[in-house]
Amino acid sequence: LEEKEEEVTELITTITITTSESELNRARICLVEGSILLKMGKYEEAEEKLKKAEVLFIELNGTDNVDEVGKAYQRLGSIGDILSNNDEAERYFQLAINIFNNLHGEDHELSITTKMWYGAYLFNKVDEKAGLDLMEECIKKIEHVNEFNGVEKGACYRTYGSGLLSVGHVEDATKYFTMDEKITFRLLHRTHPDVGFVFLCKGIANMVAGNVEMAAINMEAAVNVVIPALGEHHYDVSQLYNVLGQFYTNIQQPQIAIEFLKKSAEIHDAIVKKDCYASIANHSAVARAYEGMQMFDQSLVHIKKALAISTKLYGENHSRTAFLYGDLGRLCLHQHMYDQAVECYEKVLQCANDIDAAVRLETMDILAQIYIKKGNYAKGLAVLEESTQVKRELFGEDHPLFQQSNAMLTELKRQIIQSHEE
Repeated sequence: LEEKEEEVTELITTITITTSESELNRARICLVEGSILLKMGKYEEAEEKLKKAEVLFIELNGTDNVDEVGKAYQRLGSIGDILSNNDEAERYFQLAINIFNNLHGEDHELSITTKMWYGAYLFNKVDEKAGLDLMEECIKKIEHVNEFNGVEKGACYRTYGSGLLSVGHVEDATKYFTMDEKITFRLLHRTHPDVGFVFLCKGIANMVAGNVEMAAINMEAAVNVVIPALGEHHYDVSQLYNVLGQFYTNIQQPQIAIEFLKKSAEIHDAIVKKDCYASIANHSAVARAYEGMQMFDQSLVHIKKALAISTKLYGENHSRTAFLYGDLGRLCLHQHMYDQAVECYEKVLQCANDIDAAVRLETMDILAQIYIKKGNYAKGLAVLEESTQVKRELFGEDHPLFQQSNAMLTELKRQIIQSHEE
């Protein structure tokens, strides 16, 4: 529980020596070693041990339809997810889910937790909505499984809460983080890294909600637990540094932010060794930090890198790519590159079915203003009329957003009439 690497390694060695005559125990030791190496962030060594365990258990049982093989597949799926080997992650998670469903049914703890990790993988790497829906399905099942009450339950709440927070559901996310905290703090030693990740999730929720003081307190607590437990060169520490970079960007301390983001990138690149979702998040965060320092050229370099990776991994019309086009459009406006800004914001609107209505409406209003600034009143009027009509349908005529948009539309029409008269 305390992640004491040296003691664990010594114990594993001792057990291996004393039980080497038993093929079953050799297989069990491989599974345990692989699981511990995974927690320690030694992914290639973990993968080797887990694949060896898989072979040994299949040889002993004559089938892969046993819990131990399912557990090996579950952990191999996690390694594929971390290292952005998406085909491997997909294959192993599906294999594990099938084994646990066959042996225990869909409402068993092993089935639910594996689906939860698979849902998190889908959310981050493949299909945000499908991933969140699967995680929600798992949470509903957890509530009806009485024996499901250990640290895995807390981790499931934390994972689902993180997904909710990513899509802007701060209150719901905070509720699940609180449920996780009650379980994790009760069952784990205060030096365990999972305790640190409870603090980190609470800190992110505080940051999103605008509570800077509590965000700083929780993030400091996370650093004080996670780094001593895992060391500097761990995948989870790279994620921690990325969040700290975003936090310092938000409180207008971009120079500190960039230092954390550089550390995050160095650790991540040493482990994963290729562009992936985390690379997008890092370049995007660095771009925002440089933007905060009004170093727009440097910011453009990083947002273009993030955009290139996102387009390659997710496609031109994915919602995540759309958000990056929005960021690029904003940077183009800073440098009075209006034609390029228009191209970016038009690309955001091409993803209209996948982006939030508020983002779509904000983009339309920005586009209208750019068209007007360039003297293209016809296009500006058309876009603003569409935006105003959507706001009327969504919010009604008494809503401030509609009234503000309608006032802008009325003023634009007045300017056009006056221009024609002149």
